[in-house]
Amino acid sequence: MPIIEEIRSWLEDTLPQIPSSSATGKALSYLHNEWGHSVGDTGAWLQRVLRGHLNYYAVPGNQP
Repeated sequence: MPIIEEIRSWLEDTLPQIPSSSATGKALSYLHNEWGHSVGDTGAWLQRVLRGHLNYYAVPGNQP
């Protein structure tokens, strides 16, 4: 996918220019660190997060 490679190249070029302590720097660092994870791994993680959230709020009295 050419657009993905362009984004990766932009990320590699931009990351050193942004202060790592800034919000943008933290977001870009997170993206860079998570880049190699497969869609399946990310989907499985998201499924666990949502299942936990729904299970917690399904219990009466656990409402915000």
